[in-house]
Amino acid sequence: MSQPAKAAPPAPTQQQQKPPALTGHRLRQRKRAVVHKFEPEAFRDQFLELIPADPADIEQYSDVIEANEVKLDIKRYADTFFELFFTGGLIAPGGVIATDGRPNPFSVFSAESAADVKARVNILTKLARRLKYIPRTLEETLSHLLQYIHKFGDNSDKLAASVGILIANGTIPLTVLSHTIKDHLVNEGHTKKFLTIALQTYVKEQSMDHLTAAMRKAGMEVKMPEFFPVTKRSDKDITQHFEEAGLKPISEFLAKQQSQQLKEAARDELREKIGNETPAEIKTAAKHLMTTNKWTEQETVTILWDSIMSSVDWSSRGDQIETLAVKTVGTWAPILATFCTSPKTEIALLVRVQQYMHDDSRLMKHFRVVVQNLYKHDVVSEAAVLYWYEKGAAPQGKTVFIKQMEPFVNWLREADEESDEDEDDE
Repeated sequence: MSQPAKAAPPAPTQQQQKPPALTGHRLRQRKRAVVHKFEPEAFRDQFLELIPADPADIEQYSDVIEANEVKLDIKRYADTFFELFFTGGLIAPGGVIATDGRPNPFSVFSAESAADVKARVNILTKLARRLKYIPRTLEETLSHLLQYIHKFGDNSDKLAASVGILIANGTIPLTVLSHTIKDHLVNEGHTKKFLTIALQTYVKEQSMDHLTAAMRKAGMEVKMPEFFPVTKRSDKDITQHFEEAGLKPISEFLAKQQSQQLKEAARDELREKIGNETPAEIKTAAKHLMTTNKWTEQETVTILWDSIMSSVDWSSRGDQIETLAVKTVGTWAPILATFCTSPKTEIALLVRVQQYMHDDSRLMKHFRVVVQNLYKHDVVSEAAVLYWYEKGAAPQGKTVFIKQMEPFVNWLREADEESDEDEDDE
């Protein structure tokens, strides 16, 4: 008996069909990322092989670094390079300098004079101007190195001088010095000494004004006590230290900044009181602040003016601001007059009024009205107004304010001339 014919298998669907074999093509294997082993010791050995052996050949040392930056892969081994550059070897745990027999003969620690230190640092400065990654990685390395300044002996002074030069020429920020603020370093005096040498070196490279400007920008006046041992953080101790170190302008700067902070706090205090207390109470508070802080009349009246003006909401419509300014002066004139007992104070107040109204564009065009009302209420005299107009005005908006005041000044002069004529007739 014949077997029934087997049914043919179903044809593969489109999804099941195998792709045609590719002839003449090889499938490429995906490349794996090549991982290079990080070997600081190998970098050190290669670096030492390239540089000259004679420590006097500083120029060739600089040229070798410049020419072999890519070959050495300094970008990858920046930390290692900086450790070799400053200490001569690699920093092992605990701050131990490992040289394996041959230190870098051109390291900062091997320098024999201040001139040698500067010559070495100049190489780094030059390199930083060409390679933009240097400043950032340099600061990172120093944040590590500065923790071991107590382990480096006299070489710590060389490192401090190096940091001072690098800060002065703008390679690293002044705030890098904060990395020395560790309890054990501060309490043993290492931090204070490092800071002092760095700042002394700075002013050899730049002016004292340049340094104080950098300190102001970095907020160093707030941070400064932290560089001193707890028992030596008083204003008197810090002032005495900088004066003995030949850095008296720094102590003067710190005192000025501290005074400014006290004044800002006083402005805030008076402004708060102005909204809640009577004029008589405000006058008492201002006098108390003046006595407590030993401020002059000029300092006190300008603080009081700022407090009064900042307590007013000047967001009114433009045509209402002048009315509000006249009302404000009229209300507080008696208290302002209390502190204006000399021409010097009156002129100081006029200058501050000018600066304040220059800083707020809404008030600028009302300057003359404000001064006229200060004159009307006997806060400032004719002589003070004329002196301010002729040679006492501040630079801020001077041309605009002088022109604005011209009609009032002419009126004062004419009134003065008429008064003189009447006296002559008598």
